[in-house]
Amino acid sequence: MRTVANLVGFNACWFALVLGAAHGVWWVGLVALAVFAAATLATSPWPRSDAKLAAVAVGAGLVLETALVQAGVFRYASPVPWPTLAPVWMLGLWANFALTMNHSLGFLDRRLTLAAVLGAIAGPLAYFGAARVFGAAEILAAPALALGVLAAAYALATPALVSLARRWRLAEEAARATA
Repeated sequence: MRTVANLVGFNACWFALVLGAAHGVWWVGLVALAVFAAATLATSPWPRSDAKLAAVAVGAGLVLETALVQAGVFRYASPVPWPTLAPVWMLGLWANFALTMNHSLGFLDRRLTLAAVLGAIAGPLAYFGAARVFGAAEILAAPALALGVLAAAYALATPALVSLARRWRLAEEAARATA
């Protein structure tokens, strides 16, 4: 049940973040993310792992999304705080994604090749949906280039997050067992 709730919460936040940004009310998605994160951390058997993973994902998202903006691959709607940096709502999407690693995407544990393949497919699809369907971003580069860059980034980021989730989850369990 917790897995289904996590999947529903993740998707609700994704839509809130993307639609909020597309319509100039970027903060609505962050409110939804705060609720989802609080609920996830309150009910998670691994709240420390989840929180650390979200923080690392936000850092990775800041680097990647800022690079994409500065390289002229994407321009994001609601570019808060500055148009030359990753917008806060995009960083929210990264935190949102990380909060699934120990839960609805927990089946990827020890399946790093599958995580890479799913990341290479789902990551670009999410961007293209956000851009083309909802107007939350504009693809400035050739679509094949943008798709390739995103596929490569998510083929690396997804298994990295899965690995970190597993490592930190096991450490949290071990610490609890010895306490």
